[in-house]
Amino acid sequence: MQDARISDMLANIPNIDGDKCSDFRQANGLDLPAFAINLARRPDRWHALTQRFRGVGIDRIVRAPAVDGAALSSETLSVFLGEAADSADAPPGCHLSLTRPAVGCFLSHLSIWKWVASSGLPCVMVMEDDASPTPDFNASLFAAALQSQPATGILFPGCTIMSGLAEGRQQNGLVRVYYFNGTFAYIVSAQACAYLLQHMLPMRMHVDHQISHLLFSRREEFPGFLMQPAAIQPDWGLGSDCHVDLRDEPAADRAQRLMFDECRTTLEAEGRELRPDDSPMSQAA
Repeated sequence: MQDARISDMLANIPNIDGDKCSDFRQANGLDLPAFAINLARRPDRWHALTQRFRGVGIDRIVRAPAVDGAALSSETLSVFLGEAADSADAPPGCHLSLTRPAVGCFLSHLSIWKWVASSGLPCVMVMEDDASPTPDFNASLFAAALQSQPATGILFPGCTIMSGLAEGRQQNGLVRVYYFNGTFAYIVSAQACAYLLQHMLPMRMHVDHQISHLLFSRREEFPGFLMQPAAIQPDWGLGSDCHVDLRDEPAADRAQRLMFDECRTTLEAEGRELRPDDSPMSQAA
């Protein structure tokens, strides 16, 4: 029986209109529905995103309204954060701390998963509005990678692997990922979205950290893979609408390092061959 609090959270996830485009086939031949999260007050980022992707033949992108964390009511924060709602307005104490922008970002992704889970679509690509094709973008390689899309799992066209927490070898152009940074682009099935809705609540940390926690703690049933070469990267020049300065960055870095070290120890004890932890691989590597 589902916990009443989780049921309340699921009921309060914003609804989106995913039916704005009935034909999802892209100009480059990819049959892939694409959604991009964008704040209503940032049409400049939406325009830049569509221009960037039109250049590689992805010209059918559904604009998914981002949830503006600054506008969230105290009631909504309480639904999703409970007693931790008051801390959403305070300077974050660690890299995991949920601020108002981080809660808004998390809700934006949840709203897409909620729609996709009931859509019947085979898979969709979810992007944030700083996503940009890499110089290595190739529609044929992209299509080949899609053939390996896990039914329950997540496929990254690009991400940053944290502390080398990914396998050192690649297979069929994919690398197994256990901890990453950046939800600027990923591909999920309807089944995976249903799984995420079941296991990503309550909110405990930034959405990329919480997905990473899932990739690590439920690695036998929910894998993550990164395309190689990466096809999408963030446009670093745009900056982030979600950044909030940490209260004590050195302390936050130490806590994060300890967490990464514990993950590595566990994975290596299982015989998994990981990348060097002093050589994190970026999405453009």
